Amino acid sequence: MFSYSFGLPTDPWNQKSLNSPLPCSAGVYCTSPHCIGVHPGEEGLKRKYFPGRQIQRDGKTVTQNPCVRLVGKDKNDVPGYYRRRTKKLSWPDWCKQEGIPLPLMPTPQQIIGSFLPNWSPPSLSSPIFEGATVNELLQHFNLPSTATTKVSGYLLRCQLMKTRSIVQKQSDYMSMISISFRYSPDHPWQPMFMEADQMIGSLLARAHVSEARNIFGDALYAKVIDHLSKSEPLAREKKLWVEGFNAKKATGMLMEFLGNDYVNSTLLQNEVELNDMLSECMIAYAENNGGFPA
Repeated sequence: MFSYSFGLPTDPWNQKSLNSPLPCSAGVYCTSPHCIGVHPGEEGLKRKYFPGRQIQRDGKTVTQNPCVRLVGKDKNDVPGYYRRRTKKLSWPDWCKQEGIPLPLMPTPQQIIGSFLPNWSPPSLSSPIFEGATVNELLQHFNLPSTATTKVSGYLLRCQLMKTRSIVQKQSDYMSMISISFRYSPDHPWQPMFMEADQMIGSLLARAHVSEARNIFGDALYAKVIDHLSKSEPLAREKKLWVEGFNAKKATGMLMEFLGNDYVNSTLLQNEVELNDMLSECMIAYAENNGGFPA
């Protein structure tokens, strides 16, 4: 935590022309020795606005533009931000030198919350997999505008490969949202970054398995409704229909029988197979509900 607020990006002191030091976008994950962002513990006492002025340098009048700087409690108290940058130290190295305690390694859940605070697994029909704009993708993956080229490449693959399998979609998606890919392989927190990636991948896969199963179930339900509407009159005539048996119960029985193997099922395409399995469902339902009518 900083000892004072840096305000909002739209605040007057944060306009680009003032070169105001702002918090590091990588926060506690930063390891760059050339970082120009501010980290907790090096922000000094406050920020101060300095108006433009003219000074004499080497016999010439030089104009200094207005700026915002970090300041300490007095003239000799130079904030660690400037001293760290002068020595070209990364924030972790600076903390080690100055005795500033580094935060504990975050959990995968904390990392996901930090990088993707509003994330939830997108559905298979989401524009994220096909027709989103570059800005929408940057926002979804929480990437800076400097990642436009990477995002454009992902979007191009989506548009050229619209018939991709679920696995291909997930693979491309993970290459974009990966947190571990955003930092160097030797970052001290890479193990947690990779664990966070695995957690995201697991959540994505589970959501898509459930969604794909629901899509199949809806299609099967429509197929069963159509089939029973045609077969029920003849079954009643031959006294082979059990009251209470309907498309909803039949579809539930079929889905329970198929389990996860529904992905290999041909019931939606094979009328003969569907008829045979519905007959078995009818028999099983009859056995549990008093048998067929006399």
